Amino acid sequence: MSFSDPRLLVGLAVAAGVLLRLGLALFRLRRRNVIRERSTRGRRGEDAAARALALRFARVERHPRLARRLRIDGVVHTYELCPDFVVGPRRRPIVIEVKSGQDRDPRNPATRRQLLEYALAFGAAKIGVFDARAGSLQWVELEGLPGARRGGWLLAFALGIAVGLALRG
Repeated sequence: MSFSDPRLLVGLAVAAGVLLRLGLALFRLRRRNVIRERSTRGRRGEDAAARALALRFARVERHPRLARRLRIDGVVHTYELCPDFVVGPRRRPIVIEVKSGQDRDPRNPATRRQLLEYALAFGAAKIGVFDARAGSLQWVELEGLPGARRGGWLLAFALGIAVGLALRG
């Protein structure tokens, strides 16, 4: 049998097709298992964070949803934000995001942008990143946010009034 035999060529083509389909099926199966593994790890991390946060805060909201609007060329688009947790008092909420992979470092640009968006949308006083692997909570301060400097101005204003009243009397 030689390589010019049409039956051999057809057989090789069929075998190559079967091997290709088998390889693709194995690739998809592996990818599905990786996604399931990450999802399970994320769920466990969030459960651990929920237990830890319940010990520290009276109010713990898990996956609160906040609808926001974005206007592009005059057309309004609605989207939804859903941080992992919002804790603390409603007037000065604290947003907690649970991370377990490479994005658990707040210096990661994608993580930093996500934290910034949550801080602005929720009017958060603080942002926390819960490292699910280490089980630790890290506080992140985002400088330059509206309201971040408000406390200093209010304190200076109050001190000015107090000094003015003291000098007047």
